[in-house]
Amino acid sequence: MINVTSDTIPWLAKGTPGYSFFADPPKQPPVPKYILSATQSEETTPQRRIANRGTEVFVAAGCEIRCVDLRFLKAQYEEELEGTGKTTQSSTKPERRYQVLNIPELDFTIHQLDISPDGQYLAIVGEKRVAVCLLPSPGFVRSSYEKLRAVCRQIGTTYHNESSDKTVRVVWHPFGVQGSSLVILTSDAYVRVYDITMDQETTCEVPDQVFDLNALAGRERQRTSFIPDPESFEPASCCFASGDLCWRPFSLYILMRGGDIYALCPIVPSRWVPSENYLHSLQRELSTQVDALEDFIDVTRSGKLALRQQAKWLEEVLNQEAARRSSSINRRDQEFYFTRPESVNPTPKLQGPFLLQPAPIDTSAEEVYACDIIHTTSDPVATISVVWSNANIDVFLEFEPIQARWVGKKLRQKSPEEDKNLPIIATFETIKLKTPLPENHARKHWPVFMENPLIGEVVFIAHYAGVEAVDMSEWLRGLKLVADPEEGEDFIAKQLQRTQGSVVKKVVDSGKTLPNLTHSIVGCLVLQDSYVGYILIASSETSVYAADFDIPFEFRNTVDPEDVLILANPPKSSLATYIPSISMPLYDPPITLREPPGLYHFIAANVHRNPQLMKGPLHYNAESLEILRQAREQVKREYEKFTSVAEIMYTHAKQQKAEYERQLLKVHEIITRQEGIVARNVKNRLQNLEKDQKELKAKFDAAFRGLIKNGHGGSGEIVVVKTEREREWEAELQKIVEKTGFVEKGKEKEIEEEVKKGLEKRTEQVKVIWDEMKPIVGKNVDENETGVASGSVDRCDGVPEELRKKKVAELREMLRKEFVPRFHQLP
Repeated sequence: MINVTSDTIPWLAKGTPGYSFFADPPKQPPVPKYILSATQSEETTPQRRIANRGTEVFVAAGCEIRCVDLRFLKAQYEEELEGTGKTTQSSTKPERRYQVLNIPELDFTIHQLDISPDGQYLAIVGEKRVAVCLLPSPGFVRSSYEKLRAVCRQIGTTYHNESSDKTVRVVWHPFGVQGSSLVILTSDAYVRVYDITMDQETTCEVPDQVFDLNALAGRERQRTSFIPDPESFEPASCCFASGDLCWRPFSLYILMRGGDIYALCPIVPSRWVPSENYLHSLQRELSTQVDALEDFIDVTRSGKLALRQQAKWLEEVLNQEAARRSSSINRRDQEFYFTRPESVNPTPKLQGPFLLQPAPIDTSAEEVYACDIIHTTSDPVATISVVWSNANIDVFLEFEPIQARWVGKKLRQKSPEEDKNLPIIATFETIKLKTPLPENHARKHWPVFMENPLIGEVVFIAHYAGVEAVDMSEWLRGLKLVADPEEGEDFIAKQLQRTQGSVVKKVVDSGKTLPNLTHSIVGCLVLQDSYVGYILIASSETSVYAADFDIPFEFRNTVDPEDVLILANPPKSSLATYIPSISMPLYDPPITLREPPGLYHFIAANVHRNPQLMKGPLHYNAESLEILRQAREQVKREYEKFTSVAEIMYTHAKQQKAEYERQLLKVHEIITRQEGIVARNVKNRLQNLEKDQKELKAKFDAAFRGLIKNGHGGSGEIVVVKTEREREWEAELQKIVEKTGFVEKGKEKEIEEEVKKGLEKRTEQVKVIWDEMKPIVGKNVDENETGVASGSVDRCDGVPEELRKKKVAELREMLRKEFVPRFHQLP
């Protein structure tokens, strides 16, 4: 379970730069809302105003987007804390320590932020409008610039403008090339896919694919005006499936406000790059399904058609990969991506609505609407969670992933066969949060999910009264133990009924007083970093909240393979070769010992075949001798068989005796070590160990702060990489500074004193030289006046007169400069 070690973080407390980063009002006032007409409703849209790229956090405030590195904030706070010896919280306004993205094109209030999987693009979502900006390179958010220029493009201005329908969700495709495939879901039941290239305006204006959910579901759309039915077919949210199993990376789950769940699979961008080994895994999965067709007689015609289309689709993709490998002009530094196959219709089939078995428990008689959906993958099942406007949560189990299906050449009404084969998910539980509901919460309250980067079985829900953590790890772990393919469905169902449900814990309580929608969480962030820690940050319209979590024990020893130090000569351990027998399987005696003797069956068979010979007196004839010979052979075979079994049992008994003796030695060794440990002062040892641990942690934090301050990341590598030209330019600037005498601020007086001393010394030296040269100069002047020819050689030193005059002029110029010193200062 999530363990909250602290509900406050000092470097994010009120009065610190971290708090002002999240809570400062925007410099530009938010865009005023249009006056609502009588027919319009005061519905809200989901709020996700915080996004992160590692420890770099981006926050939306009005039309403004701020960015900061949390490592830098924490390092600065601890540095000031060590320097002053007291906290930096005060009533005065803290110093501004964050940057603002300079995007003049943004003229709408931002409701949602979403960063692409590769961290290159930022989707900026308003109530109806959408934009995408190119984020600065990692590390530039620590620069000294107050504003960072970012290239931004408006997305689909024809479809997403102030007169269009609301934008309910924007997600990035997990396989988009450089994270450039954006999926937009609007309240009029349209899904639009944009394959964005920033230097091509057409890709930002015209969607690559458009899916009309009404048409795919066989519903008729009104031509004059479309008013969505809030209880049936108005989209609320969507999400891509998690994990790489089968078709999940291409599966988009769509939640309707009435609670129905649909799926579009596959959604394939025009350019896409799969994860490593995904195609081969998909090929194996598809081959298994094709082989299983022979064992199932009741396979429908649509199921066979779907498998043929999947095989054709995958074959075209594998041909693209083979062509890339065999191409002689291909280079490793060239970017390669797959294109969308054309062998099948690119429009996916709308699968659903999902059958919920059993139906979820209706815990409220009031008007409620579904708000958000999240898909998490765990072993052995996946979970689909839905949160409602009253903050209730439904948890479903998905035992089999959605399969790829495509529509025909013409859209048509669903057949009765398709209605019977709707996808099924199992209802596991309905969680009712014990929080008082504000008035008119149905349409004005929109809770959202937040993923957990460390523990996939734990999800967070941000709503009007704070943030809740839902831990599903316990019952998922129990389900993994009973999920034996040989067991029947009844056995698994009984075990599920016995297991405890999810554990819910309140992490942030923003509505401690009366419930009010002004306390609703508008942005939530969960991240885990070696320096920042495992933390949660949430903000409302009026305040900022933070919580520090304890990392579970099973996640503390997770080490990146790149950080593992391989020793050339690892130390030898006396326990390395010891394998306890308790970890080995129990010895199972051969089945031969439990079988009846073969001679018994031999006699019984002969008695049944020749009863007179076997029951009468023994007579030595050919028939009796043959029976005795066969009996001898049978006894010989059994003797050899039992002899080999006895040898095996004797070997195991001998090993068991050796193992027993070794265990006695180990027990004696453990007792000896235990007596030695008990004899020592364990309490003092633990105290010393704790003291050493704190000292090591303090040294590590100090070293890490130094790396962050000098522009280094947590792994020790420079975040902002400088090119050779930039380094040469900096070296040239340094030379100019040294030659021109530029000094840094605060060191003017020290440099001025040093210059004065140097000038005085040099002035005395020049005076001595001048006194020595004055007679010679005067003599040369007299000779020139008496008519000595120019260029004649002086009798004293043989120096030409022209050269002498030139050097004297240079000396006088030097003296003039020495007596008029000038000092420069950097701006």
